[in-house]
Amino acid sequence: MFGPAEMVKGDLQGQEKIKMVAVLQSLTDITRQTCPQYEIGAGQVPFARLVNFLVVLNPDLIHLVVDDKTIGGVPEHIYWDRRLQTPVLPLDAVVNWSAQEFGFKKPLGISLPLAVLNDDNVQRRAIITSIARQLCEQFAQRALIHRLQLPKGYEHFSRYLPTFLADYPDIDNNIFLMMRFRGGDQYTEIHSAIKSELSKFGLRVLRADDKDYTGDLWENVCLYMLGSRYGVAVFEEIDLREFNPNVALELGFMTAQSKRCLLLKDQRMPKLPTDIVGKLYKEFDTYNITKTVTPAVQKWCTDIGLSLLKH
Repeated sequence: MFGPAEMVKGDLQGQEKIKMVAVLQSLTDITRQTCPQYEIGAGQVPFARLVNFLVVLNPDLIHLVVDDKTIGGVPEHIYWDRRLQTPVLPLDAVVNWSAQEFGFKKPLGISLPLAVLNDDNVQRRAIITSIARQLCEQFAQRALIHRLQLPKGYEHFSRYLPTFLADYPDIDNNIFLMMRFRGGDQYTEIHSAIKSELSKFGLRVLRADDKDYTGDLWENVCLYMLGSRYGVAVFEEIDLREFNPNVALELGFMTAQSKRCLLLKDQRMPKLPTDIVGKLYKEFDTYNITKTVTPAVQKWCTDIGLSLLKH
């Protein structure tokens, strides 16, 4: 974060600035030492690179905003002392300010208690170590979101993914269930049979109605699909003698992302929708659900190279 030269701005001066620089250097060192515990490289930590940053001192907190974009020239370091000013700026406002006023491209903001400026080195290190762990968790999450390679036009889902990943952190074992959700014993049994068998292979079945992360129905469905490696699409005519277009739409979304999907078709359906003809599917019997769904799911799992969990 600190290089041989820097462009310094702001009104924090004297000993207070020296203390602040010492805090930032300590934060940089401890964060880099903590990285291996979260399986992330130091290069994924903005503090380990030459970057611009903004420090704002409030009456009880220090807001630090780092531009998570390596620069090629002299870094710009800005220190503002607002301890005697009102209103007190929340972190979000400081992050937005860094982008609008100083041109930060990828601002990352954190807050530190003002107590880190205390001369007690033991207390300071304890506080910074705790913050470093939180930072590394954020960096690891960012790396995972980056690995998802969100499709063009879906980049804004990165704002929802941290909350989603807190609930379902292992994307490689997430499998999204696409089916008609209605009341009734047969629907419940289909869901239970799929969930039970997939769990034996370490997969976690997710439904879009499990939790609302976005406030919008379709965007919530998209979030679940983006956060799942696999999918299961169920085509049936239990109550309605018509196919559910939502299942086909969701299957198309998953297929467009090259995600492997199991297609289960009610054996009493005469055919699949025309836009799905040509896809390989496995049949099941809606009057003998568990005994027909279970082997179909098991066969699909072994076909794509999954193994039963060892107990």
